Amino acid sequence: MRKSLLSLVTLCSLGLTAQAQLSEGGLPLTIQSASTAASQYVPVHQFLLPDWETAKAKAEKDEMAGISKPYLIALPVNADMSFPNAGVITTMPNGAKVWKAQVRIDGAPAIAFNYDQFVLPEGVKLFLSNANGQQVLGAYTNKNNAEDSKFANEAVQGGFVNIELNIEPNVDMNDIKLHVYKMYVYFRSYEYLNQYAVDGTQKAKPTGDPDPFNLEGSSSTCGINAICPLGVNYPIQRKSTVQYISQGGVCSATMINSTGNTTANCKQYVLTATHCDPANNTANSDFTELLIRFNFEKAQCTGGAAATVNTMQGADFRARANYVHTQTPEIDGDFMLLELRSAIPASWDAYLAGWNRATSMPSPISYPKRYIGFHHPAGDVKKVSVSNDVDPGGEAGGTLGAGTHWQIFPVDSGGIEGGSSGSGLFDGDGRLIGIASVAGAPNMACGTSGKGDESNFFRFVAYGKFSLGWDYALDGTANMRKLKPWLDPANTGVITLDAVKAN
Repeated sequence: MRKSLLSLVTLCSLGLTAQAQLSEGGLPLTIQSASTAASQYVPVHQFLLPDWETAKAKAEKDEMAGISKPYLIALPVNADMSFPNAGVITTMPNGAKVWKAQVRIDGAPAIAFNYDQFVLPEGVKLFLSNANGQQVLGAYTNKNNAEDSKFANEAVQGGFVNIELNIEPNVDMNDIKLHVYKMYVYFRSYEYLNQYAVDGTQKAKPTGDPDPFNLEGSSSTCGINAICPLGVNYPIQRKSTVQYISQGGVCSATMINSTGNTTANCKQYVLTATHCDPANNTANSDFTELLIRFNFEKAQCTGGAAATVNTMQGADFRARANYVHTQTPEIDGDFMLLELRSAIPASWDAYLAGWNRATSMPSPISYPKRYIGFHHPAGDVKKVSVSNDVDPGGEAGGTLGAGTHWQIFPVDSGGIEGGSSGSGLFDGDGRLIGIASVAGAPNMACGTSGKGDESNFFRFVAYGKFSLGWDYALDGTANMRKLKPWLDPANTGVITLDAVKAN
């Protein structure tokens, strides 16, 4: 059976109106009032649209050949826009200042910005909006500053973006550091932004307003929503499952608990697959622009209102297996552990999953227990798949041979697609035992997505064993190469740990 990596699939950096990403809300001054700043000439920085068709064709050829790299959803565009040189400054009657610049990429469905300098002093707010002002992101403030001065914002609808800084009168302009060094033009899964494309009489949505989405349907029509009865006995596991978005690609991931956690000191770790970052990054600065999305799921099993989402930005590297990037999968350990930089708001109702590092599992198990996984196939809303048994002899072509992965074939209900990579496999008691690594055997009857595109709905999946990654020795003895130092810092030696509320 041919196996392929569960590629990072279709999802843009997600231009949700503001509250999706931690920000302070409000509207930019030029939208609030018909001031001089609103009507003043603003320099437009124009860039060429990347060649999507050529890049897409090459990516599809590589995928068919089994080359393990992220599934292409967006193309980068190099930029060099800094404050204050790239824009124009207007002084308001009260002494406040407004700095504005604009970006234009004709034909772009959506654009997101990456910053290698992002230092906003107190009293400065950054907003971004689309051409008609119907979509507003921000306010981003000094609370979004990171140690390495990097930042990434979610996508803005269309090929025209307004960038605006609102600066209070007492701010020293020399303290502001803002430089956009790269943009991503998204060519897939931007449909949820189309609601902002039509000019009309509706008011601009400020940060904090609920934001409906239209992203559902990118995965196979055979997929099963996470909220359906199939997953009803595992709500904590569902709420610990998140999306991982970086450099134009997407994976799934699991928030995971540690024996060192207390109510006073709670580490919020993110566990995903090492192949979700094929660059093999190990520096904290490499993950500043990472976005982690919570609660992107339907509230009903079928139909109902569009899904909503919450987004965190930035994480620090903790541990990973070395990733060998080859044409066909050659994976032993497939784990990567990060730690969020900001606390998850309690209102998001997130959980840190429990785990089980046992080397053997009962099989089969009987209902209502199931081996269960929650994941985001093809960048879609959260789905569920279950089986009543697992094979401990799975592998993904690595040097250790059979036994590195928990293997399921066939999946009893539901299925796996690209974008499911890094998602957790939970045992019958709801503790994580594996990380989605490779898949195969597509179900040809499920080969169409809800949008009418082609889908690979896999019936075979191999999950990298949590127990293998626990005290991983293949890449040396450093703490950065194993899970144990981070997930059992108290050195308790426990085999299992239960889930806790993320806050």
